[in-house]
Amino acid sequence: MRRTKSEQYRIYGSPERQEFVRSLGCLICGQPPELAHTKSGGMGRKADADTIVPLCHAHHSELHQHGAKTFEAHWGLDLNASAAWIEAKWQEKQGVSN
Repeated sequence: MRRTKSEQYRIYGSPERQEFVRSLGCLICGQPPELAHTKSGGMGRKADADTIVPLCHAHHSELHQHGAKTFEAHWGLDLNASAAWIEAKWQEKQGVSN
């Protein structure tokens, strides 16, 4: 199924935001990352762009294989907090104040 441009934007953000997230490197190992959502959008729907964290292919696969709770416990991470930090840094970079 192909997504519309507005759906792509909602799910992954602008190309500039995607590049910003990728520039951070995998949260675990620093390798070039994929864009991994920390939450589900529900009922087969992808979550919004502000729930994205950078994970390399191996760690992204591990997240899906073991589930978020196990993944977070194993790596000592809070994925939602990481996504919120990334979103705050992106907003700061854009000159948006809260």
